[in-house]
Amino acid sequence: MLRTLLRFRGTGQGKFEAIRFRDVPDVDIVTINRPEMPPFGAGEASSIATAAAIANAIFDAVGGRPHRAPFTPARVLAALDRT
Repeated sequence: MLRTLLRFRGTGQGKFEAIRFRDVPDVDIVTINRPEMPPFGAGEASSIATAAAIANAIFDAVGGRPHRAPFTPARVLAALDRT
C-alpha cells in the first residue's frame, strides 16, 4: 500500500511523486451519537505534529533546530549556537 502511495524514483535519493487522488484508498466516515459524553474535537490530533513541522522548517531555513516551543528569536539563536 505504501509503495502505491509513494512511488520512489531513482536509487535511494528519497524523491517521490506526490500522491494522486486516484491512489488514495476509500475512507468510511462514521459519526457516533453520544449525547451523554462531553464534546471532543476532531482536529486536535493533527495539531500535535505542527510544532515539529515548524521546528524542521526552522532547521531547513537557518541550520539550527529549536527543541522547545514557542520558537522565539532567542531560542532560535540558541539553537544556532548549538550547531
